[in-house]
Amino acid sequence: MEKVKPITRKQTVIAIIVMGLVFVGLILAASADYEARALQAVREQFYKEKAGEGRTPTVELVLVREGNPMNYLMSGINGQANEAFRGIEAEIIGGITYANYLDGWFSPERAAGQILEDAAGHKEAVFWGISMGMTVAPYLDETIDRIVAINPCPNEGILKNAIIRFGFSLGIYGDPVGGAGYGKTTQQAQAMAITEGEAEFSGDVTRVMVVISGNDELLGARQIRSFYEGATFAVAQGAKHASINAYSGAYLEALRELGMVD
Repeated sequence: MEKVKPITRKQTVIAIIVMGLVFVGLILAASADYEARALQAVREQFYKEKAGEGRTPTVELVLVREGNPMNYLMSGINGQANEAFRGIEAEIIGGITYANYLDGWFSPERAAGQILEDAAGHKEAVFWGISMGMTVAPYLDETIDRIVAINPCPNEGILKNAIIRFGFSLGIYGDPVGGAGYGKTTQQAQAMAITEGEAEFSGDVTRVMVVISGNDELLGARQIRSFYEGATFAVAQGAKHASINAYSGAYLEALRELGMVD
């Protein structure tokens, strides 16, 4: 009888590597399938909300101070207005109302409807949107006299490159990356609002004033200027995208140039 040769250490290592690769492949395949299903579920819910079929809350309007004009402040994807505008809020002319995200879902159209309903009771109204908060702006009619866009990200075409766009797509079905006062489903909807955002600004763009950060690490200045062609622009020199409080001096200087702060 021929003697069976013992398995060498090299063969054992190769077998372990092959088994490991197969295992990783199965995990990746299962993960891709889960992500595809999750993405589809979020997309279906997004369009259900877009069609007005959903009833989950979107934003909470919190009156901070009375005054004219009434300024409605909406933050970006990872915070609430009270924190996002902390460095510049005291200098904003007029009243302040926070449009804070609620845990549950986010619908740009419904948020716009809530703001417009409240704004109808004021002599003059201004909407302030930071980053993805500007997904709401296309749905604001002339009840809003002016729109202040700070580092606006109304759709994924504004993002600087494909790598950043891929990162945002992960937010549709990935775990939340921060957030203040709301959880995963809200952030999924926010990411979807960016990826499914309007391709061009609708309405009177001349009422829009845009502040671009000088060193924005996420958004492309050229894309922003193209999207809001016809708007008035100012640059927060040396500032970064998500650092309004840290670079409040630069942002205030740009906003003074636009006549929006004292």
